[in-house]
Amino acid sequence: MFRSGGPSHSTTFFNKVIEIKRGVALLQERCTVYHRLKRLQGVGKTHAEWGLMVPHKCIQSCKGEGDMYDLAIIGGGPAALSAAVYAGRKNLDTVLIAKEIGGQLLLTSEVENYLGFESITGAELTYKFARQMAQYDIDEIVGEKVVGLTKEDGLFKIRTEVDRTIEARAVVLASGKRSRTLNVPGERELTGRGVAYCATCDAPLFAGRKVAVIGGGNSAFEAVIDLLPIATEIFLIDIASHWLADPILIERVEASPKVKPFQQGRVVEILGERRVTGIAIEPIEGGESNELEVQGVFVEIGLVPNSEFVEGLVKMNR
Repeated sequence: MFRSGGPSHSTTFFNKVIEIKRGVALLQERCTVYHRLKRLQGVGKTHAEWGLMVPHKCIQSCKGEGDMYDLAIIGGGPAALSAAVYAGRKNLDTVLIAKEIGGQLLLTSEVENYLGFESITGAELTYKFARQMAQYDIDEIVGEKVVGLTKEDGLFKIRTEVDRTIEARAVVLASGKRSRTLNVPGERELTGRGVAYCATCDAPLFAGRKVAVIGGGNSAFEAVIDLLPIATEIFLIDIASHWLADPILIERVEASPKVKPFQQGRVVEILGERRVTGIAIEPIEGGESNELEVQGVFVEIGLVPNSEFVEGLVKMNR
């Protein structure tokens, strides 16, 4: 379970992130560099951008084209970083390939269920993970998405979005997940213009405004909790007839007069031209659609795996 703070939560959180940035400067080990440092300098960066700020030994692979690794790890979240630590301890010639370091952990404000830390931000925990991995001789390619994985003569070939090829004798898949989309008119066009998928990142942008949160599980309720001290009114919309979140989260959300629940309702369109101005919802069981005036829409309807690049190589369950 993750916790949202009081009215000064966002300010406190970003102050902690600034402290982390200062700590990064102490980690200049061997060929350590800061990925895209010049582009990311400043305060108030998103969690994804802070993921690129943690220390990396090599922006590019330290091997040449066609050189072979013992192990390639695809992903940059906790599972991938843990695999890298174990590989380093076994002295395996290893490369980690990730679009960013941190994964879904970077989208978390405060973590309270990780043993050993009563409460810690996702950014701080990511920093600790990356610092531990930096103790080992792991090559890193950060900032490139893996788009292809094939196996030839018992060896693996990995292709990134910039057409880089990495070869390895074994591969660990830890590519994580991404936010599921609604796939309704207006969503794609207004993403970044009122449509968001991370309340921890974007809630402060909607201070004093009306917003809608789509979903009925833990992530939706945690988004509502993050928005409670910020938004003036929050519409909570889900297609199910009952909430799927943990009872403790439901209790906190239902206790707020700011929250207006809409169960068994489906979002059919996100309205607006240059920015979000509202949403259209309709009852699951049929009937007329209803328009709600909102300036922000937070989509929290689950995650989908980043596994397209292994289709045809391994058996998929769907």
